[in-house]
Amino acid sequence: MFTLVNTIKIMRLVFFIACFITSIVSFAQKTADTINVRTNNSMGIGAGLHYGFIFAHTKEVENTDGSKPYGIEVDFFKQLIKNPAWDECRCYPRTGLVLSYFDFDSRILGKGINAGWYVEPFFSVKHRLNISMKGVAGVSYLNKPYNTKTNPENNSYSTRVSFYLAMGLGLNFKINSTLSTKLSAYYNHSSNGAVKEPNKGINWPATTLHVYYTLRRAEFPEVKKKKLAEYRKLPVRKEAYMFASQRLLRNENTHYFITGAGFNSGKQISGMNALTAGVEAVADYTVRKRLERDGGNENNFLQAGINLGHEFLMGKFTFSQQLGIYILEPSGYFDDVYQRYGLTYFLNKHLGAGISLKAHRQVAAFLDGRVLYRF
Repeated sequence: MFTLVNTIKIMRLVFFIACFITSIVSFAQKTADTINVRTNNSMGIGAGLHYGFIFAHTKEVENTDGSKPYGIEVDFFKQLIKNPAWDECRCYPRTGLVLSYFDFDSRILGKGINAGWYVEPFFSVKHRLNISMKGVAGVSYLNKPYNTKTNPENNSYSTRVSFYLAMGLGLNFKINSTLSTKLSAYYNHSSNGAVKEPNKGINWPATTLHVYYTLRRAEFPEVKKKKLAEYRKLPVRKEAYMFASQRLLRNENTHYFITGAGFNSGKQISGMNALTAGVEAVADYTVRKRLERDGGNENNFLQAGINLGHEFLMGKFTFSQQLGIYILEPSGYFDDVYQRYGLTYFLNKHLGAGISLKAHRQVAAFLDGRVLYRF
């Protein structure tokens, strides 16, 4: 529970951030009325505080309900300003590496360290107050995994190393040309992608307060934006993909493969948005093993679904969200509806590679690696 000791820890973190901000403000150069336009990318550093709550998304993890995770984060970023940055994502993105520490305020969940790469598009950058959208992908090190003897109550994670994903929306305020602050709302997720059970995952929404210092001030160049009517004239995009994954069933030491393929079509409706529809088929050999154990028909492990979704187009990167409905799921183990969240990087005009997380409600099914060909 949230004790006096935790309160003192947070106060120390607040004091640290306050000192950090004060020292930067003391030495930062004040904003000039007119500054020279610089089109070179700029680098910087940031630090922030997180405070949130555990989302007990299923009854198996209700023993962590009421926990209030808190933590601190530092990141090193590059602010992309050159014109190619706009050409690739129709925005001025920030990319970087982030390192964070969380105390989950729970004897079951313990503590964790997260490290990840992020991309953060900024919008209305010429205004002192603007918004940004941040996506993080990386790994977590968690110190109290499930153990039959030492921690049998932990149904959230069973491996010390897990995948870490986060999405956030931020409100940024420029103090001067090099110093800024940001208030954000984040949704954080950590799980091993169903590589080993139990793996219900840790989900914790959080509010964050950041301060950033950019090493060189810069103006963002003017660009010509396309009209919405121009995007409507673009052809429908067609893509085919293949993916693979593996996972362990609970209390087993054997890896079972998951393979599949699919087809998507998409229509771009604005500079950063596209609507998609597609189909996919999955051969899940963990389902086949479960059917064998339960005395069912082992041939009922094949699945097929129809997907509808949305994509954020960020140049070479695409972040996708899909809602799927099974048209074939004979095992009976899963809901009729599922979700997918993916990140794809295009190596060239046609070939892409990435990852995708499949989930049923709030529980991760598996994380796969995939290759994609765009026609």
